Amino acid sequence: FQTTPAPGLRLGMALFWTILFWSLTITLWRKRPFTRTIIPLSLGLYALSELGLLFFFAQSAPARNSWLVNTLFYGLIILFSLWALNRTAVKPYFTNQGLKTKD
Repeated sequence: FQTTPAPGLRLGMALFWTILFWSLTITLWRKRPFTRTIIPLSLGLYALSELGLLFFFAQSAPARNSWLVNTLFYGLIILFSLWALNRTAVKPYFTNQGLKTKD
């Protein structure tokens, strides 16, 4: 039984999440409508992967017992991103309605 994740695994996961979140940043900046659902979903998958690592590899009691605080933290971030990306005020940002045209 391994007590810590392999360094290569951690590096691979860090690279994957870095590339994913930077590409989502670019697609959000380019006003792609699908980012409104993909960003909260990606945050949820990231939270699951981090909580999984915490659950399987935490060695100290305070680290093992922090799952509730971490889950609440990730849940609030996901709810905030859902609210921020899907509220009525930002809908014109993802459509051409928000663009001003020259007359």
